[in-house]
Amino acid sequence: MSGHLNLPRVDVYVQRNATSTQATGDCTPSNVTFDVGTVIYSLGAEEAPILPEGPYFLDINAKKLLKAYRLYDDTQQAFLQPSYQTPSGSHENLQAGTVGAGSLAVAVPSRLYYTKSPAQPLAGVRIGIKDLFDPKGMKPSGGNRAYFATVQTANETAPAVQKLIEAGAVVIGKNKLSEFAWAGAFHMDHIDNLLPFNPRGDGYNSPADSSGGGGASVASYDWLDLALGSDTGGSVRGPAAYNGVHGNRLSQGAVDLQGAIPFSQSMDTAGLLARDPRIWADAIEVLYSGTVQNHTDFPSTVFVNAEDLPGTDEEYQAKVEDIYWKFGLDLASAIGANVTNFTNLDVTWNKTRPAEFNDTQLFDIYNPVYRSLVVYEQATTFGLPFLADYKSTHNGALPYVAPQTLNGWESSVQTVNETRHRTLLSQKAAIACWATDHLFKADPASCADSLLITYYGPGFDAKPAISDVDRNPSVAAVYAQISQLTTDLHACRNNTTTSDDSDSASAADIWLLASIADLPMSIVTLGDFVSDGNYTYSNVTRQKQRLPYSVGLTTRKGCDFVLSRAVRALAERESVRTVAAGASVEFGGEVGL
Repeated sequence: MSGHLNLPRVDVYVQRNATSTQATGDCTPSNVTFDVGTVIYSLGAEEAPILPEGPYFLDINAKKLLKAYRLYDDTQQAFLQPSYQTPSGSHENLQAGTVGAGSLAVAVPSRLYYTKSPAQPLAGVRIGIKDLFDPKGMKPSGGNRAYFATVQTANETAPAVQKLIEAGAVVIGKNKLSEFAWAGAFHMDHIDNLLPFNPRGDGYNSPADSSGGGGASVASYDWLDLALGSDTGGSVRGPAAYNGVHGNRLSQGAVDLQGAIPFSQSMDTAGLLARDPRIWADAIEVLYSGTVQNHTDFPSTVFVNAEDLPGTDEEYQAKVEDIYWKFGLDLASAIGANVTNFTNLDVTWNKTRPAEFNDTQLFDIYNPVYRSLVVYEQATTFGLPFLADYKSTHNGALPYVAPQTLNGWESSVQTVNETRHRTLLSQKAAIACWATDHLFKADPASCADSLLITYYGPGFDAKPAISDVDRNPSVAAVYAQISQLTTDLHACRNNTTTSDDSDSASAADIWLLASIADLPMSIVTLGDFVSDGNYTYSNVTRQKQRLPYSVGLTTRKGCDFVLSRAVRALAERESVRTVAAGASVEFGGEVGL
């Protein structure tokens, strides 16, 4: 076959002097009129190889076959840096024009070029990465223009990204994030790069933070399969729930986070967002490979807790209970486990808490520990060094950083020192040990003896309203009063709560406890709905909207594969499905405009 490509289906585009002809269909020696063998030889092959199916461009002058990329419009403004990978393994910013107003063009290669194998289970899977991870050849922005302008180009690809690439994933760009991975009500102050648009419902609901770009892009585009994010206090899980996709945090320490801007080195971990649960499970297993030991069995217990379900209008409450219990029974059936009622975290804590915490409630321990750790650790490992470097090259001037972030960095070192930091880490470790001793116990056959299901309802819009802005003096005064009332309420509760108070909902929540205790947690989107009442009313369209709902699965640290295998088992039974891209989780459809 010297001199020819004997391929069943290849589209070859031939360019000659700014004109082009096309040969399609069965490219056999009878209908290919140019010497392709010479072209292949110039690429270093001794004879013409069997190329993958797909479209190619033939550069006659350079004697090269080139892969074709299609340009898509990032209508939801979820990407900061579209990119492509060069043959050398470096990544380059895509230098292409915009397609729409305010949106970038993203280049996507054909899926036909790639064939999955045991060594490359993610072959051809397209992925966006949060713009705090380094691919070689690109600069991270962290969502801040000043940082992007001063930081150096990465010389190495971050290990988490490299793992996915070696498994066959194709990086097509870097997703938006809230500035330096900070989250919360103040993300409206992150003005260097505005929030992406969540496609669900009216198209103006919050994408959540800080991996909102990943969540919005996966929910919006069927040409994107995965997004890599980071999760400290919910930065992947929140965008998964709000944007109606699947997402997770891995056990803290399961993934090497070198080459990523840190938020809290004691709680940071990686996570993935996807529409297809099977692709999601494959990618999760790639990320934790080599650090998490696999086991053959599933946990014997599935914990459910109906007491912690949200209480709203009766119609919505009834629907939630039906969804929650059906999923619990489906999961138990899929993995061969028993369903057991879990009273709540506070009851378990009150009965088994470490003596060092006296009578302090669980929430009142882990919440201040979390808040202090994230601010102090980012300030000392990243924030304050960045400010110092910037000032040294800008005549002492500070860069723009969102006020909440800047104030947090500067004040943290006044309230936390190295001694206090060690105390916080000790308290965190004690809570983590308590969780492994009393919540999710070790099992030699299944790694963990149990997993816990929690329910998460729709997330709503993030459009700024005067009542939400506490820089307004009157609103700030109200917030101060509420804060004092909350403090008084906690003090009152601490004096009255007993260890057998099992009828009340828990103030502690597995969401933030998972961060403190290093636990893996997956958010599985099950569908979306329209409420008969006003629960899903849109202030934008002034109509009801379809909004997603999801469940969380949490288990013991280091037992991440329990969750990925459970998701796979549920997908086989169609209890967990591939969600649609577009306005609706279940039906897709045109987004917003």
